[in-house]
Amino acid sequence: MQRMIPLLGLLLVFSCSPSDTLEEVTTTVEHTEITDESSSSNTPKGLSFDHRSKETILAYFDELIANEQVIVGQHCGDAPTTTKDYYNNYVDVLADEAGRHVGIVGADFGWYSGSYYPVNTLIDHWNEGGLVTVSWHADNPFETGIDVYWNSVENKEKIDLKSLRKGEPQTEAWISYRTELDNVAGALQELRDAGVTVIWRPFHEMN
Repeated sequence: MQRMIPLLGLLLVFSCSPSDTLEEVTTTVEHTEITDESSSSNTPKGLSFDHRSKETILAYFDELIANEQVIVGQHCGDAPTTTKDYYNNYVDVLADEAGRHVGIVGADFGWYSGSYYPVNTLIDHWNEGGLVTVSWHADNPFETGIDVYWNSVENKEKIDLKSLRKGEPQTEAWISYRTELDNVAGALQELRDAGVTVIWRPFHEMN
């Protein structure tokens, strides 16, 4: 894998849907101004590929914000099973065109009913010097199946968050939520054991 695009600034993540074409992505790249690091006095020294940790990454973000710079990245799908395909179809293809890989990739641990969350693509990206962020669109334990249009206002009487706490009676909703929680924790532990520092964003649209 070619060297990652230097990690530059606030998190700017280009998100492509399956309907996007390589031509559209390439056009975006071709019309994006690229600053030569060696000629910019505001360019930070950079993050050591061998010493990335929570503390150094946060400090690096602070430095990038101060310099008004951005990180170029790609969100790789809406479920853990889509990460690899998105990476191959967008990140690698873009690298073939641009000569560099993006600095940060994102994945989502939601929209999924399986018990195993494949994370090898994220580990590979990290090992090549990139950053990894993971969001989580948690399943609705009070509804059977995945229904993104479920109206939480009209169905508010069905919602009982306290019933999901540890030690509460093991209802169907409790089992559904705790099982998904265990599966997500297992995937995060696998990333941790591989040495990956994850920028974790659960319930990222709660605001």
